[in-house]
Amino acid sequence: MQDITPVNQIPRSLPMRKKKDKLSLFVTGDVTIDWNIAHISRESHDPSAWTGAESCRMSWQFGSAVLLSDLITSMTNQLKVYLPYTVDVTSTHTTPASTIDPYDTCYYHCYSVWAPYRDKGAPDTIVWRVERFLGLDRSSKIEPEQHKSDGVTAGPEHADIIVIDDSNLGFRDQPDHWPVAIKEPGSGKNGPWIIVKMSQPMAEGALWEHLIAHFSDRLIVVLSINDLRQSAIQVSAQISWEKTALELIWELTHNPMINRLTHSAYTVVSFGPTGALLLPGITKHESPKLLFDPLYMEREWPAGKGTIIGKTSVLVAGIVREIMMAKENPDLTKGIQSGIAAMRYLHKAGYDGGTDSSPRLRFPIDGVIKHLKSDEPPLAMADCPIIDDEQHAQPLSWTILRDRYYDDLEELSQRIVLEGATAALKNIPIGVFGELVTVDRQEIESLRSIHSLISEYCSQQEERPVSIAVFGPPGSGKSFAVKQIARAASPGKKIAEKTLTFNLSQFKSPADLIDAFHQIRDVALSGKIPLAFWDEFDTSLDGKKLGWLRFFLAPMQDGEFQQGQLTHPIGKAIFVFAGGTSSSLNEFTKSRKQKELVEAKTPDFLSRLKGFLNVLGPNPQLSEGRDDPYFIVRRAILLRSLFERLTPQLFDRNHFLRIDIGIMRAFLRVDSYRHGSRSMEAIVAMSRLGTATHFNRSYLPPEEQLGLHVDPLSFTALVHHLELREELLEKLARLNHKLLYDNLKSQGYVWGKVNNEKSNPKTHSLLVSFAALSAHNQEKNRAAVRDIPNKLAAFGYAIVPMRNNEQAVEIPIPELKEMAKLEHERWMEAKLADGWKYAPETNKEKKLHALLVDWEQLSKEVKDKDRALVSENIPLLLKEAGYTIVKLAQ
Repeated sequence: MQDITPVNQIPRSLPMRKKKDKLSLFVTGDVTIDWNIAHISRESHDPSAWTGAESCRMSWQFGSAVLLSDLITSMTNQLKVYLPYTVDVTSTHTTPASTIDPYDTCYYHCYSVWAPYRDKGAPDTIVWRVERFLGLDRSSKIEPEQHKSDGVTAGPEHADIIVIDDSNLGFRDQPDHWPVAIKEPGSGKNGPWIIVKMSQPMAEGALWEHLIAHFSDRLIVVLSINDLRQSAIQVSAQISWEKTALELIWELTHNPMINRLTHSAYTVVSFGPTGALLLPGITKHESPKLLFDPLYMEREWPAGKGTIIGKTSVLVAGIVREIMMAKENPDLTKGIQSGIAAMRYLHKAGYDGGTDSSPRLRFPIDGVIKHLKSDEPPLAMADCPIIDDEQHAQPLSWTILRDRYYDDLEELSQRIVLEGATAALKNIPIGVFGELVTVDRQEIESLRSIHSLISEYCSQQEERPVSIAVFGPPGSGKSFAVKQIARAASPGKKIAEKTLTFNLSQFKSPADLIDAFHQIRDVALSGKIPLAFWDEFDTSLDGKKLGWLRFFLAPMQDGEFQQGQLTHPIGKAIFVFAGGTSSSLNEFTKSRKQKELVEAKTPDFLSRLKGFLNVLGPNPQLSEGRDDPYFIVRRAILLRSLFERLTPQLFDRNHFLRIDIGIMRAFLRVDSYRHGSRSMEAIVAMSRLGTATHFNRSYLPPEEQLGLHVDPLSFTALVHHLELREELLEKLARLNHKLLYDNLKSQGYVWGKVNNEKSNPKTHSLLVSFAALSAHNQEKNRAAVRDIPNKLAAFGYAIVPMRNNEQAVEIPIPELKEMAKLEHERWMEAKLADGWKYAPETNKEKKLHALLVDWEQLSKEVKDKDRALVSENIPLLLKEAGYTIVKLAQ
């Protein structure tokens, strides 16, 4: 039964229009017969054992171009009420006159074994997917005469859309089979759109040469990353979306093996249900676009085991749909999104298996088409840079996080704390490893590399330990990170639940290692893989720096340790060496003299490592000139996890954290935590939150207790940061003007239309009430008030609530001078932005001012006035608001 949406439920993106023109669509290409062997799992585990309970059935369906044709034809039938024209779909293939059998030489035959899998969301539901591909019978050789006898058509003379399935089964090199509509060269927008579903080898053959020569401006190539990787290219997998995208763009642009693909109008590379890359051709002035799942990379989508036939065909159908909807100017990203939505359904649902115990498998065409009409994009999208040879050497220069939120990191971080990372970060890549969450690209890549290393090691028969080093500042979470990665990478829970931790700074002699190795060996003998955490491995031994390293060389290399005359095998194990003195591997090697490293056997030790990890922690990492604006995001993720673990009662039913905005601001913006993440956890634990359902300021620990973990004045100042909301801002702006008014009055000024210091009495145009000021001059007072916290912060001062009428700290003269200079510069910027210019004589009507000069050119009298305004007005304004000034610790 066709799934046709009622007229009153037509999606917004598909408006009904008056039918007028006719659109011709032709589908052609290689054709296969897909033989699907449905296998019911045997009772016996012995594959050579025969039982009557064994069951399988073989069914067939047309694949490749015919499957694509059937899908597009059905899709068009269901879309016809929305389209602005009628659509005539024809195909290269008609129903064969004879019955299909595996020996039919008119077709290539593809064989695959299908198995029933349990749906993760509904364990009682059977889902049929491909367990393994058996191969392709290439014994056939399809001759033109056979096609003619089978009723094959070369299509209409003029087509608007041509879809070609090029599976490298002969069609690309047989011009007699090509559509009539591509025999004559196209001409710009009058030519047909040509979508080629391409298989390995890429961009080769007579068909490709013909299309590039005559139809390149309307040619769209669709292929899979798996096919592309069979070429001589290097594109990483499951490291980070940014790295994969940049490497793929570089290969497609510069690698002579495949860069001819960019001669087409667009190239679409599919990563399966989790992503795709849209690369414009060399004649386009557009950025490449990466469509990606923020949580999962390729081969990570958690929809169940097995694979499926027809994924790329579904993606092509989505692109064809978009071209039909907007033929002159299609948005291919929309087509890719709808194709991926349908691809996800196809994998989740599997093939239709019928109802009897011996299924006849069929492509679920109705369900796929329903999801092709989805208006909910399943993927996030980001514009990618075009990279040249020089940029290729610096792959870390681009991050999606930077592009999206570089100027809004604090707001983003607040949303993470309040809503959670996955809710707040729906359009950037997120690395999730158990309870460890990160959005920093460099950290994601390091964590994924270690995850892959451990996962691969667990699946191998290797009986020697694998060794990894972890670096980071104290309290950065090194132990937590490694544990979470190991748990996430452990297939079938092979890694022991309990981590064996050994702090070498507490060992007295190398003999203590023997007991540690025995503990590790005992776990290995139990059938589990021990996770051994060697903390502070870089500590000294008997006064020798890095003295412990030499004692790990044999266990790391040979998987053995010596006890007296006996040699004991350690077995399969994961050794994690955590540094206590260096924040990174580079610092570990660069901060020591080469002679010292050699004497300690450091090169030998490093050569035995299979990987390393630099854990950044919650404090900014500014060593080696590194820019680290994302520390605030790391803090936000850590803070959210701390509240989830320690104070779950602070969350409402929608998982929104109930916390005072000032407390959250202080946690996120305080300069540093003395003991890293341990300090963040301590402050939460020290707060009186036992039964609290909202984290109010009164629950914070006293300042002297805060001093154990942060600069207490800085933290408190951030908690009580002056929030210049509308009512308070207006009050202080009025007061700021009144202070100027009183100052002018005290100097003998009277109101005048123009400012004139030479008249008697002197006149000033601002000698009016605040309400009588122009809107522009009122806003100038508000701007001056808004700038007060910034001016004070620049010199290490903070604004805190006043207690018991305490006096503001007295600001030293040198700092007053600099503050006055900043105020003058702010005033000048505002004037210049408003169109004022310098003149020896001030003229308000002509927007000319005599004081539009550098600070050094001002007279002493004017400078003294500015300093007096800073030293007197700021404390008075803050006192009126109930605040005072304090000096923060250096």
